[in-house]
Amino acid sequence: MSSILYDLVVYAALGGVGLVFFVGAFGLSQDDDAIDSGTVPMIAGGLLVLLCAIGAVQAVRTGGTAPEVEVERPFPVLIAMVMVVLFPIAMDALGYYATAAIWVPAFAWIAGSRSWVAVLLVPVGVLALARFVFEMILGTPLP
Repeated sequence: MSSILYDLVVYAALGGVGLVFFVGAFGLSQDDDAIDSGTVPMIAGGLLVLLCAIGAVQAVRTGGTAPEVEVERPFPVLIAMVMVVLFPIAMDALGYYATAAIWVPAFAWIAGSRSWVAVLLVPVGVLALARFVFEMILGTPLP
């Protein structure tokens, strides 16, 4: 696969994920506060779309990152992309903490981490950070 095509496919897929997050943020509860439960996914999704657009333009201008790209682990990449798309749906059904407790170690495992300590401690850190930032600092409960 040529690298420019590979770059464009990756940017399109990630931009699509960003668009799903951006549009999905409008369905989250909106209140009169400056920061509510839809603010962070809206910002993150919008930034992802913007950065993917910039990356796609840059890939077209420079001709891609390398002459040829070989994807050595296409199945784990596909699984991770599907998980990213399904995360908001699972979050609506299970809540943020339960979904993140499942998704974060699964991502670590798919990314190649085989250390059980890392696979178990990273979700604890992510959940603690999310609780601290959103609920304690911002006063915004996660769904």
